[in-house]
Amino acid sequence: VRVPPTVGALHVVLESVEGDPDAFLSFRAARPDSLTADWVLDDVGADEVTVDRAHRSFCRAEPCTLHVSVFGFSPASFRLTVVDATAGERKAPCSPGCAISDLGDGVCDAECD
Repeated sequence: VRVPPTVGALHVVLESVEGDPDAFLSFRAARPDSLTADWVLDDVGADEVTVDRAHRSFCRAEPCTLHVSVFGFSPASFRLTVVDATAGERKAPCSPGCAISDLGDGVCDAECD
């Protein structure tokens, strides 16, 4: 994911549609895994992280690229969202009042899924 110099923070959301995918994020490793990732999204169902440019692992040179790898122990399908969170606001994939962990939890919840 190319990150313009104007972006001060990124918000990454991994939503499981089926299976249990894990995402590995890094600005340094081109194919991040459990050993080289700076951030790991490995909760069951859905997981999220906000990465601020002030973090020591955020890229320091341009062009800036966030590398993302997604792995699953078994076949999985997923949605991955990366948004600019510079202003501290982010587009939530959930309805107001619904936690990110409520997505893809296997229970049909019209307000949250």
